[in-house]
Amino acid sequence: MLPATTKLVRQETERLNVQPADVLSGDGRLGEFQLPRHNYRDFNRRTYSLLIGIIFSTCSKMSQITVRTIDWTDPNDAVIAISLLDDYSHHPMGDHGPLRPTVLARLRDLMQRHAGAFTLIAFAEQGQPIGIAVCLRSLSTFKAALRINIHDFFVCPPRRGTGVGKKLLAAVVDAAKQQNACAVTLEVRADNPAALRLYKRFGFQGIGPPIPREDAQQEPIYYFGTFDIAAEEP
Repeated sequence: MLPATTKLVRQETERLNVQPADVLSGDGRLGEFQLPRHNYRDFNRRTYSLLIGIIFSTCSKMSQITVRTIDWTDPNDAVIAISLLDDYSHHPMGDHGPLRPTVLARLRDLMQRHAGAFTLIAFAEQGQPIGIAVCLRSLSTFKAALRINIHDFFVCPPRRGTGVGKKLLAAVVDAAKQQNACAVTLEVRADNPAALRLYKRFGFQGIGPPIPREDAQQEPIYYFGTFDIAAEEP
């Protein structure tokens, strides 16, 4: 693990007066994490907080962004992943609030036991976690091959538009190729124009035009995107 990332985890767990393994032991104590949240409608006047309130400044070059598969059995990796997923849950395109304590208590164990799941995290040049992709393996019976579905995809707002999303998607496709998968799929809300642009420019098929919701209570519309991976015929 990068030194900066290790430092973030150590400082946050020291603030809580616990060890990473204790925080993620399945007893729900991760619910004690009270990370400050910014107002997404007033982002330019507030500071985004991730894990321990690290302030992201100017964007780095794309070459400085690294992506790796995290190990859910590693308490440090699990803290980082759950923190990013909790940030995603707070986002308007997420669940409009924090992950519930019951979810926090079960998530790490579930991800460890789910053999068909893997998680990629993007890190900035100093080791700050800035994006996450949770992927699930599925099947294409028509092609008799594996297919990878991006179940969760999130880039921290201060780092959007800097190449993080593109690099994270490329890492997912590389992982799919290594597993001989025939395609990468995802679902995206039609009222999320930034995500629609990202996926369409990357090469996902099936992404339509933005469709704003007229009423906040209205159920969102989703597009199903597919990125086909070229394969040689047997």
